[in-house]
Amino acid sequence: MNKLIVLLFVLTASGFAQPAAPEATNPLSTWLRDAYTRNRTNIVRMAEKMPEENYGMRPGTQPEVRTFGQQVTHVATYNYLWCSQAKGEKNPNPGNLDKLTSKAEIMQVLNDAFTYCDGPTTR
Repeated sequence: MNKLIVLLFVLTASGFAQPAAPEATNPLSTWLRDAYTRNRTNIVRMAEKMPEENYGMRPGTQPEVRTFGQQVTHVATYNYLWCSQAKGEKNPNPGNLDKLTSKAEIMQVLNDAFTYCDGPTTR
């Protein structure tokens, strides 16, 4: 009987003493995921904090230089492009994002593009 109690104690204790082995991770993937998360946070916060009246601000006078709003939609456009390629899917970009001018529309597109990138892959 004593041997049975000792055996049960050892089996139970060994189950609690050893934590599950951590999942092996690729350091490059971890770095890239962390960089993406930091960049996403910074870009969304910046776009949220910029007042509506400054979305049309253009640094300089050259018309080929993007306005603040156009720069944000540029980020959304390329999020759709790169993430669709990584997922092996057709690009779901609704198109004409550079024509958007209101902060609400641009924020919606930016958040939609990041949500798409964060979603599951079909591969």
